[in-house]
Amino acid sequence: MENTPPEHTYASGGWSDERRRMELLRMMELRDRRLSRMMGFAAAVNSGGEQIESSGG
Repeated sequence: MENTPPEHTYASGGWSDERRRMELLRMMELRDRRLSRMMGFAAAVNSGGEQIESSGG
């Protein structure tokens, strides 16, 4: 990663938007992963708790 001053970031326009989009995608991915893990845990608890599968995350 190269250190670019804020002025250059705002002047280039598209770069900051692309970076913001990447950040948003990563946050959504993390949230989805956490939600799926919680839902899987809730399902395991509801079914009696025998089948708690540990996903690699």
